[in-house]
Amino acid sequence: MDWNVLETKIKSWLHAVKIALKNMFYDERILCDSVFSSSEKIAESCFAEISRDAAINLFGFPEIFAKSKKILSPEKMFRALDLYEAISDLWPDIEMIFSYDSLSAMKCQGVVMFDFKATLRPMLSWWCRRWF
Repeated sequence: MDWNVLETKIKSWLHAVKIALKNMFYDERILCDSVFSSSEKIAESCFAEISRDAAINLFGFPEIFAKSKKILSPEKMFRALDLYEAISDLWPDIEMIFSYDSLSAMKCQGVVMFDFKATLRPMLSWWCRRWF
C-alpha cells in the first residue's frame, strides 16, 4: 500500500477509534445492559452480536499497519507511535466496554496483535543504519 494512502488511513483511524469507542460501542453497551438488565447473558450475547464485526474491523487496522513491509522511515515510526498511543490512551475504555468474557477475543484481535516492539524494531534498525 502506498505510504500516502496508508498515512491518510492512519489519521482517519485515529479519529474514528475515539468516536467509535466513546460513542458507538459505549452507547450500545449501555443500551444492551439497560434493555436486557434482567439477564446479563442476554445482554452480553446481544452486545457481542451487534458489535462483533465493527470491533474486528476497527481493531484489525493496527495489525494491518504492523504487517506492512514498507514502514521503515522515521515519519512512519512516528505514525506507529501514534497508533500505540491511541491504543494505550483508550485501553481503559476498551477494557470496560468489552469486559464480557465472550468479547475478549474481539478486544485482543487487533490491539494485542499490534506487537509494538516487533513493529518498531525494524524501523529503528533501519534508521540507525542509515544515520549512524
